[in-house]
Amino acid sequence: MSVTSDVNYKRWLCMRERCYNTNHVAYKNYGGRGIVICSEWINDFNKYRSYIATLDNANNSGYTVDRIDNDKGYVYGNIAWSTKSTQAFNRRPRRNKTGYKGVTINKKKIFVARVTVNGKRLTVGSSKSLENALAIRNSFILDNNLKQQIQGYSYD
Repeated sequence: MSVTSDVNYKRWLCMRERCYNTNHVAYKNYGGRGIVICSEWINDFNKYRSYIATLDNANNSGYTVDRIDNDKGYVYGNIAWSTKSTQAFNRRPRRNKTGYKGVTINKKKIFVARVTVNGKRLTVGSSKSLENALAIRNSFILDNNLKQQIQGYSYD
């Protein structure tokens, strides 16, 4: 197989683009945040390919290279082969305009309460009031004995 037909070569090229091409659509989430590529790999695909071949699950289908710590670069010790579902949990939290984890506000100005259980995001209720949505979420967590943080509401 030639290097250019290797799927990992194409992913390596995309990784370099995200980290170093300021015109790339994802640059702000990679290079713009300081995500870099190991100096040995940045210009040498074969060194990169040799290293990732030594990692667990390298030969398993359905796995791709992922950064273990999302705030660190593509460097030795910070990459692993992961499934898409594992990678979904290894991302930065989205900005939440309510300031409370698990409670968002939709376009209709309704507060939606959610929890994640066994890797699945569940909507547990909604309300026109932030305080009620927090109460709904907290009650669900307590009633189901979940290990998620109960959050308070302050009138400050």
